[in-house]
Amino acid sequence: MVITTQVASSCPVETEDTCQLYNADESSFITAAKLHDPEAVWIQPVELEKVQVFTEFIATHPYPATFKTAITAYNFTKTVRPDLEQPEVKAIALIEVDSELGAGIRGQSQGTAALKQAVVDKTNRMPANPALLNWATRVPTENLIAESEPQYQHAKHIDQLYRVLVRTRNAVAATLQNGLFPVVLAGDHSTAAGTIAGIKQAFPDHRLGVIWIDAHADIHSPYTTPSGNMHGMPLAIATSTDHLEQQINTPDAATIDLWKRCQALGLAYSADVSLNDLVYVAVRETEAAEDYLMATHQILNFTTETVRHLGAEKAAQLCLEKLADVDLIYVSFDVDSMDASVCMGTGTPASGGLFVDEARQLNQALAQDPRVCCWEICEINPLLDTLNTVVENSHSIFEGVIDAIATRLPIVHAA
Repeated sequence: MVITTQVASSCPVETEDTCQLYNADESSFITAAKLHDPEAVWIQPVELEKVQVFTEFIATHPYPATFKTAITAYNFTKTVRPDLEQPEVKAIALIEVDSELGAGIRGQSQGTAALKQAVVDKTNRMPANPALLNWATRVPTENLIAESEPQYQHAKHIDQLYRVLVRTRNAVAATLQNGLFPVVLAGDHSTAAGTIAGIKQAFPDHRLGVIWIDAHADIHSPYTTPSGNMHGMPLAIATSTDHLEQQINTPDAATIDLWKRCQALGLAYSADVSLNDLVYVAVRETEAAEDYLMATHQILNFTTETVRHLGAEKAAQLCLEKLADVDLIYVSFDVDSMDASVCMGTGTPASGGLFVDEARQLNQALAQDPRVCCWEICEINPLLDTLNTVVENSHSIFEGVIDAIATRLPIVHAA
């Protein structure tokens, strides 16, 4: 059941089935009129505490229907979809996707292995809840191909990466459908497109939001990429964005065909994520095409300075408020979102990033939201981590997120 609202100075015209409800001071009222329009969406009043929500009235109508409401002197900001329940989660399942096909530098495939000991240590410290943390699967990769000369210059290794994206999609979808919370340990960031596709395959009717914590916007397409590296393209895949108005490349027909197949991995005929439901955190190294897209679509970016000024937990709260209209949220954490002084072990380190405590507090606060259905960490490159700092720091963030997710799970006592 889906609901819409309209701000009006009077109630809508009378219909065959109406219900009047009063706010706290009884100075204005809502009339809910049953109309048959399943595409509408209800916008909830800002001052929700002053309005009696007509939950019982809605619940009495088991068939799809739309309710248009009017209320005097209120603004409306938040979309609620009462027909879609939050999926229940029984335990955390870890998915390893150690692909490095999308990166320009090799080594990300070893980053997932660097986190495994943290998983073992974390599991050993949870004797009262042995079902909390378990390995779901390891997604087979095509990393040996990465050493060969790429056939597709504007989307390097897209043919092999497509296969990895399919496998990632299937693993994430199966994990969610089994009532588990997928924590994805990824190599380079390109496979996030498969993660998002998996969420949409499991929940095609749920509106999905994305919080992308990264130094880079990762929203290039084969038409705009300056490098051809596909770890800079996952969000363009997920949002079905080509942004031809900023085109600098002319991909061949085979590249375009594979690109379209990647974009159709989740929902075949529409984007998996709307650009309106994308929030960036700590993005600071972008190209002109990405800047244009972010400005044109007013994609919100919580800069490092903003996070530092507000505090990580407040910044997380504002990210979640920006996505108040979505049903589910995917959080993707690229370690290069952290400052290069604490994160040299990644393929594209960048100064001006988050400090470790900020990254941990931010991710923990986000993971506590019941709409967050998947969390991913990526781009750890131990070959570049000469001081072993990024691995240790990633362990700390990973454990904090697992703790946060664990607070949402049922306790299973050992027999």
